Amino acid sequence: RQMAAADAKARGLAALQAERFEEAAAQLTEAKCLDPSDTITQGLLELAHLQAWEAQGIPVLRVGSYEAAKQLAQQYTKPGAEAKAAGAAAFRAGDLRAATTHLEEALELDPSDEVALRLLEGARLRAWEAQGMPVLRLGGYRAAEGLAEQYGQIAQMNMAVLKDWYADAGLPEEQDLKQQDLSDLLKLVTVWQALPLAELHRECAQRGVPIGASAGGPGDGEVQRQQLAKQLLLQERMAAWDARGFQARRIGDLYAVIQVVETFERISRMSSEDLFAWYQGLGFPKERDMELKELADLMQTITIWQALPVEELQKDCLKYKVSVDVELQCRNMEERRHRLTDKLLVRNRMEAWEARGYQAWRLGTPEAVVEVITQHAQIEQMSKEELLEWYKGCGFPEEQGLQSTDIADLFKKVALWSAFPLPEMQKECSLCGVTVPDEPGAVDDEEKHKLALVDKLLVHERMRAWDAQGLQASSIGDVDKIIRVIEQQEHIGKMDLPELLDWYRGLGLPEERHLGREELAALARLLPLWEVLPLEILEQECKGKGLQPIQACADGEEQCRNALMQDLLLHERMKVWDDKGYQARRIGNADSVMQAVERYEHFSHLDDAELETTYLAAGLPQGGGRAGSMRREDVLRNMKTVMIWELLPLKELLKECESHCLPSQTRQVGFGLATEEDKRNELIHRLKVDMRVSTVFTVPGQPKPIVGDRPDGADTMVRRRPVAHAEPLVPDPCPEEELGSSSPSVESMPPLEEEDDGTEGILPPGMATDDIADADGGDLLDWYADGGPAPSSAADSRLIDDRGPEAGGGADAGATGLRGMEQCGPAEDRVLLLRFVAKLHELELTLDEVPDAEAAHAECEALLEEMGFAAPQRAALRAALVEFRARTARDGELELEGGLLGS
Repeated sequence: RQMAAADAKARGLAALQAERFEEAAAQLTEAKCLDPSDTITQGLLELAHLQAWEAQGIPVLRVGSYEAAKQLAQQYTKPGAEAKAAGAAAFRAGDLRAATTHLEEALELDPSDEVALRLLEGARLRAWEAQGMPVLRLGGYRAAEGLAEQYGQIAQMNMAVLKDWYADAGLPEEQDLKQQDLSDLLKLVTVWQALPLAELHRECAQRGVPIGASAGGPGDGEVQRQQLAKQLLLQERMAAWDARGFQARRIGDLYAVIQVVETFERISRMSSEDLFAWYQGLGFPKERDMELKELADLMQTITIWQALPVEELQKDCLKYKVSVDVELQCRNMEERRHRLTDKLLVRNRMEAWEARGYQAWRLGTPEAVVEVITQHAQIEQMSKEELLEWYKGCGFPEEQGLQSTDIADLFKKVALWSAFPLPEMQKECSLCGVTVPDEPGAVDDEEKHKLALVDKLLVHERMRAWDAQGLQASSIGDVDKIIRVIEQQEHIGKMDLPELLDWYRGLGLPEERHLGREELAALARLLPLWEVLPLEILEQECKGKGLQPIQACADGEEQCRNALMQDLLLHERMKVWDDKGYQARRIGNADSVMQAVERYEHFSHLDDAELETTYLAAGLPQGGGRAGSMRREDVLRNMKTVMIWELLPLKELLKECESHCLPSQTRQVGFGLATEEDKRNELIHRLKVDMRVSTVFTVPGQPKPIVGDRPDGADTMVRRRPVAHAEPLVPDPCPEEELGSSSPSVESMPPLEEEDDGTEGILPPGMATDDIADADGGDLLDWYADGGPAPSSAADSRLIDDRGPEAGGGADAGATGLRGMEQCGPAEDRVLLLRFVAKLHELELTLDEVPDAEAAHAECEALLEEMGFAAPQRAALRAALVEFRARTARDGELELEGGLLGS
């Protein structure tokens, strides 16, 4: 038996070491039965049982002995042991919800399981604590369970039930309280009522609630708990009300704060009519811009002032710098409170009125401000007719464009000034720059003095407004004169167009076709103003407009004024005429510009036939060489341009030629020096010929010559050349060597875009290159030189007559010189001459730049060969050039006469 016991013991020890605890327990039990006296076997068996139970989840190693572990293992082997084990594991892991579920299941299987019950209570306590229930501060599990049950009941309450509980607690109704706020507050009271007395005392100490008055005898614990809970509730509400702005801590008295809260709630439900009625009941007028929120805030502020202790009211007075010396002498606290509240109310209103622009601090008293506000309200209710009646009653005339709001604002200022104390009114005059004469007198004269100052301020205000309108009231200085000017201008504003035209003609100015009523009225309104301006101001205005100051008038100031007004009037019209394209600034002479305006208006009133006759008589270019082929506006524009040229001074004519890339130098006369008029006539003739050439060589569909802007700001005729790429409106200036040339020239012609045979681009519309051989060469060259039919008279022909190279440079000379070349050679060579002209265009050469066929025979031959002419053609061209230059050398000077202004 001993050997069998030892063998079983060895097998059990091996199984134990291999952690096969169930097998080890079985082997060691067998060894114990064979040898009951073996204490080692007994110890190994107990160890095997403990390890097996621990492996099963039974915490036997935490108990004190094997017997206790055996009893615990027996408990775990009862029904529900598995659920209990799972619950215990979840409890240790912190999963309170799972622990509660498992432990409740274990108790259902074995209600007598004390261990499962204790674990379940622990899990529930921790879960409730995590939910915000201070159950660990209560006396035990039963109290905690009761608190949790009450929390559940509170969560099921609706808003009506919660409001009833709040009202039953003696607290005022508050609209801002939400259901969650009431629910949390009731839960808090429930906790206070469930706390042990010691914990409740600790809570009161933390919240600053005194407990001495609530302490009772040994049997008064429940009464004391209820009293302390109520004090804690009221303390909680006081803190909440203070946070909402009810100033509960400053008021201090609970019931006073409750009254404040109730009053605030009543204010929030008041209508606008009720609020304004309350405000006016205080003696204040209704203000247009006053919002309901401001009224409600004011009423709430007064409610708090009335609830504050006197000491706190005095602090507010010191904060807002309100004097309290007199009030401190009052021993009746209620009377002192009433006075301090009134002073704070006045301070509040004065600040609000100051912010609205009523200048309350300068008015000094609330009564004065109230009077001003009342008057302003009455003014705002006045109709426009009533406002105008008041305005005219002040001695001012009715003005066009004067709005009722302007009059109302002026009336309000007068009401404000009238309410100022005399020192403030004098200060206002000083601020506005109004002179206040010293008028010492009796006190009885103070009102009269104030009225005089108000009148001065009123006049100053209107003078400022008239200055802003451009009436220069400050410069005139006399309000009566300004009023007379306004009355005259108002009369002008009522005049109709025929009346204004009669007045305009009476000034000696030319009548214009498109003169409008507004333009004439604006001009007429200037004259009454100039008539009353001081002479030195009128002179300064002339200088400011760039007009030459006049010399001292021997006939007196009135003659000087008339002369200055005449200059200003003409300056105004010159600006208008310049804007209309008459280039008045460049012409500089008003009489000349008026002459141009008058002639242009005459032309514009002609019918189409009369206009065409006048246009052709002036020898001006037509499109395509056919009568009537140009639009009426193009005809009038060309005539206007030529008139402007005939009026421009020599300096401007030189600029005009340069802007057209024409030579600006004039020819030398045979006897003596050329006069300025000779130079002007030559430059004008050059520009006219350039116009004809430019019109002829404008490709169909391309813009006609237009009036554009010169680089120096003046208007002038600028041509747009038909090139493949876009060019600026103002052409690039010509090379310096061309500007000084006095030779025949074709540089004013536009460049040719495509030239297959040297003739395309200079042909008349409808004629092809193949038609050149069949055409009459003279007609071609006449078309090139004239751009229109032959002149109708000798005088008119001078605008476009033939001139040789000695007659001046430019396109004019080039064109007429080519006509002379048409007479130099056989008729069959005319097509050859036309090709030669095209080549000159292509190479941008003038006839003067072609080498002399006799003196420079080799150079001329080389140039013609470079142009692509064959030897016989070169010989014919050299002969034509020789004959042409000999003929032009014999030609006399041509005198230029007439023009559009003289036609």
